[in-house]
Amino acid sequence: MLALQRAEEPETPVVVHEASATDLFEGLEDGRYDIGIAMGAAPVRHLQIDLLWQDELAVALPERSPLLSYPAVPVEKLGTYTLFECCPYAAEALFGPRPANPCRSTSFELMAVQVAAGYGVGLAPRPLLEQSRNWGVIMRPLTDSTHWVGTHLIRPERGNSPAIERFLRRGQTVA
Repeated sequence: MLALQRAEEPETPVVVHEASATDLFEGLEDGRYDIGIAMGAAPVRHLQIDLLWQDELAVALPERSPLLSYPAVPVEKLGTYTLFECCPYAAEALFGPRPANPCRSTSFELMAVQVAAGYGVGLAPRPLLEQSRNWGVIMRPLTDSTHWVGTHLIRPERGNSPAIERFLRRGQTVA
């Protein structure tokens, strides 16, 4: 998406910062940031949240997990394991508004290391797990593939510039 933005509109400056969810939301509200991109965003007052794309959730398993006996893992079998999630609301997408207490990993890479070491199982977007095959993590789909996590463009409700509107359209096109 960023490469397309740069190719189609190189004269529009784009500065990318990594920020925690709290910092992102505060920065959008106080004007430090014009837009943000986040996985699994929840509604926030005074911010507009637009879905860019959705990815199917899958399970990350260590190489010796008993759950590997399932070609697709039943959600109810995850309840006895420490559950790591690298994107907010992944567990909520599976278990509803009162999910099992997941351990939040600050990045996909940290979640993958924890899972590969056998400390638990992980929930992550399937495309990320498919790219981590050589990390000691094995991806299994869930028995019900209707569990999704979205990537969203977040922006203040105040008027947006035409450049932001074009960026949003570009992001939705990439999806």
